[in-house]
Amino acid sequence: MSSTNNLVWRRRVNVLKSHVNGRLQDAEKPTISLNDVSAQKEARTELRMLENEDYDKGFLLILSQLATVGDVSKDMFKKRMEHMKNTQNTYFTVVVEDLDKKKIIATASLIVELKFAHGCSKVGHIEDVVVDETYRGYKLGKRVIEELKSIATKQGCYKTILDCSEKNVPFYQSCGFVKKELQMRFDNPHE
Repeated sequence: MSSTNNLVWRRRVNVLKSHVNGRLQDAEKPTISLNDVSAQKEARTELRMLENEDYDKGFLLILSQLATVGDVSKDMFKKRMEHMKNTQNTYFTVVVEDLDKKKIIATASLIVELKFAHGCSKVGHIEDVVVDETYRGYKLGKRVIEELKSIATKQGCYKTILDCSEKNVPFYQSCGFVKKELQMRFDNPHE
C-alpha cells in the first residue's frame, strides 16, 4: 500500500462535550445532538473508513435513508468490501460511528476516476452522502464531505464533483462546491 493509502485508513476519535442546551460541542470539532439529550453525557464519535464490522453496526440502514439498498447479505457485503479494498486508491467510503451506541450515523463515498483528459489526471466523485435522520443538522455531513475532499486532494484529483437535488444545493455550496452544468441520467431497462 502507498503511504497515502495508509494515511487514509487511520482512525480518529472525537469526544464531544455536552452543553446546557443539549448540543454536543467542541470548538475544533463537528457538533451533534444525541437522542437522549436529557442525559447530558459525553458522546464519542469516530470518523474512519468503512469496515466489514459495520454491516452489524447499521451501515446498510443508514444508507437506506438515502436509497433503495435491497437484500444485501453479510457475505455479499464482505465480498464487495474486499473488491473495493483490492481496487486500491479508487474507492473510499467514510463513516461516522457513535461509539457509545456502536452505530453508524453518517457515511459518504469517494470514487476516483482515471482520466485521459487534463494530462491523464484524476477526478473525484462524491456519492451516497447521508446522515442518520436523528443526527441531522449538527455538521456531520459537512465533516464527511471535508474528509472526502481531503482524500481527493491527496489522491491527486484535479476536481471533485457530485450530483444533488436542488434542495441540497445550499448545503454543498457551504462545503465549497459551485453549482455548474446539468446531470443527465439513463436507467438501464431491467430484464
